[in-house]
Amino acid sequence: MLNIAVCDDESQITSMIEDMLEEIAIENNVDIDIDVFLGGNEFLKHLNSYSTYDIAFLDIEMKDLDGISTAKRIRDFDKNMIIIYVTSHENYMKETFEVRAFRFLTKPVTKEELETYFKEAYKEISNRDAYFRFKNNREECKVLARDILYFKSHLRTVYIVTEEKIYKFSKTLNLVEKIVHENLKIPFFRIHQSYLVNYNHIEKLSYDFITLDNGTKLPISENRRKQIGIAYCKMGECVDANE
Repeated sequence: MLNIAVCDDESQITSMIEDMLEEIAIENNVDIDIDVFLGGNEFLKHLNSYSTYDIAFLDIEMKDLDGISTAKRIRDFDKNMIIIYVTSHENYMKETFEVRAFRFLTKPVTKEELETYFKEAYKEISNRDAYFRFKNNREECKVLARDILYFKSHLRTVYIVTEEKIYKFSKTLNLVEKIVHENLKIPFFRIHQSYLVNYNHIEKLSYDFITLDNGTKLPISENRRKQIGIAYCKMGECVDANE
């Protein structure tokens, strides 16, 4: 069961998105439960009293509390909720980077685009329990992919950095990157010759470094800035790493 929130201060839009989501879920054999909210404050009040959601469709331009401010407060206690913005304007995209918006759904909303993003979000959620597997001193080890902040390489040793622990094993980062991209659906970005970073833990992008959600700062190599910008555009972010 997917728990979904639709938050927009225009009731016609919430009703339309709710109806389309119900149709899409039936057509794709996915069980969903939808709650509708007509403002950011109403949504946050509900979150403070009840369980959280797997996916939230947030309008950016709401009168009581805009979607960007709403998402920032959500991220204070929920790092995993998939946030899909519903907006008529693309000029907000860079502002939403720090809340790790999953996609941007443009108004007027079409069923085709909504279905595409719904399927991508469902796939993302389904793959959160994937493991990265490796050998350390001939011992088989595994780490939940969603818990990995980043991989770091030094010489021919790769370090897996999580909030709780650092693991290490012998391999090149190039090979790790290949394994990750072929076997894990969680996006990892190569920001530097020595760093492969979990996109879901990136909180802020600056000119020459990224900041993770635990405050760690990692360098972006000059020759990868353009590549990173292209990668974010593919994720629906379109953030210019050169600014």
